[in-house]
Parts: sequence; structure tokens; C-alpha cells
Amino acid sequence: MNAADKVTAYLHKNVSEMIGAGKPWRDQASGLWHVPAVSNAGGEPVVLAEYVLDPDLRFVENPIEEIMDRFADQLSCLEDADADLETDDMTRGDVALQEAVRGHGTLEETADEVALVDGLTNLGSAAACLIRIGEELARSARYRSRFCVLAADVDGLDRVNDQYGPLMGDALIRQVARDLETVVRSTDFVGRWAGGTFVVIVQGGRREVRVAVERLRQAIDRQEYRPDGTGEPLGITISLGAAPCPGTSDKTPRALIAAARDMLTAAKAAGGNRAMFAD
Repeated sequence: MNAADKVTAYLHKNVSEMIGAGKPWRDQASGLWHVPAVSNAGGEPVVLAEYVLDPDLRFVENPIEEIMDRFADQLSCLEDADADLETDDMTRGDVALQEAVRGHGTLEETADEVALVDGLTNLGSAAACLIRIGEELARSARYRSRFCVLAADVDGLDRVNDQYGPLMGDALIRQVARDLETVVRSTDFVGRWAGGTFVVIVQGGRREVRVAVERLRQAIDRQEYRPDGTGEPLGITISLGAAPCPGTSDKTPRALIAAARDMLTAAKAAGGNRAMFAD
């Protein structure tokens, strides 16, 4: 086995161990199955891309395989890699792989791009949420601008999953995502954090934020979500937790999301379909 084949085999083996499949959902119009490719390597699950299969479960799109094949094409150009791969030592294999990837920016950009898009909703992923909050913190420090991080969660999602199945739950998440995206202003941001939880970043002070929060809450409350488009409406609502900045003491992206989620927990404990604000 030559150097490029060794690196490629190492890449395929280790990527396959890190990437799993999320909950599948079926597009009723096309009959195609969509399956999120989920990585747990960073601690919290992140949707990297989405597999698409036909009704006979044959791949129509396999983005992870495509990315790895592109790596393989680039790795075939490596020179003098045999010295790094003479041993099966994992550390040396890691170094060889990192060095191989570091020289190919287009592939890194491709991986970054798919990691920033949530495969279920096409909103920003959890990683994109953290990046956007970091940008807002930098802008706030420089221009003294104000913004607020919201954590919004679908009330009753577990009930929908239990009663109608996870595919219906995923369809509901996608519809709520579309409705939230329709309501937010062009200067705001909405992404999916995990499950039925979304992160919304709203520009402005507390008064503007409260108006925006109520607009988001009412947008979901007024919709009639029906299983498979028929039957009685499910009565779906959202609860929201808000962490304003300036205002939250620990000003890091994760701290702001944690503060917003604490308020979200309080809103749900109070009965749901409401918002709670951090001091």
C-alpha cells in the first residue's frame, strides 16, 4: 500500500468512527429519504451534512463520501509520506493526517461550510450560532451596540414524537424553523441548537427585544400545525429565554446561550408559551 492509500484508509476508518446517522425523514413529494450525518467528536452532536437515499435505499447524495473522496484526490499528490506512515502508531497517523489536510484550504473550507449548516432545517448549526454570537460580542465591544440571545424551544415536541413518530417530529421542527425565519428581521439571526431548540439573535435594546420576542411567540402560536396536513391542529407553541448583552455578566458565546437556556427552562416550568428574561 502506497503512502496516499495508507492516509486515505486511515481517514476513512477514523471518520466513519466519528460520524453517525441522525433521525431520517421522508420527502412525501419525491419519496426520497433524508438522513443527517451527525458528528459527536466535539462533545455536542453537530449535523455535518445530509445523506439522500431513493425509495430503494440507494444513495442519491452522499456528501461525506464525496468529501473524503476529494481528500483522497488531494492526498494522492503527497510526497515522502511513507516515512510518517511506517508505523501504526495513532499519534503519528494523526500528525500525518493533519499535515496532509493543512495544505489544502479548499477542502477545509468545504468541511467548515457543511458544519455550519444544520442538515434538518438548513438554518445555521450550533457552531454557526456560536460564531455569530462571537461576532456580535465583538461588534458590541467596539460600537457599544446592544443585542439579545434567545433560546426558543418547541413546547410539546416529545408528545408529538411519542404520538406520531420521530419523522413527524422532524417535520414539525422544519416547519417551525421556516416560520421563525420568516418572522426575524434581516439584521437578526436564527439557527438550530439541538432537537427542538433554536437560537435567535435579536438586535436592539430591551424594548425592541421584547417586541421581537412577542412577534416570534405569536408567529408559532397562530399557526395550525397538522399531522400530515390533516386532522386536528396540534396546538404547537414555543417558550423562549432571553439573555441581553450588555446585561449578562459572563460575556462569552456559550455563557450567553447558557443564560438564555436557563431562562427557557424557567419559561417552560411556568407553563410554556411565554418568555423569560435574564436580569
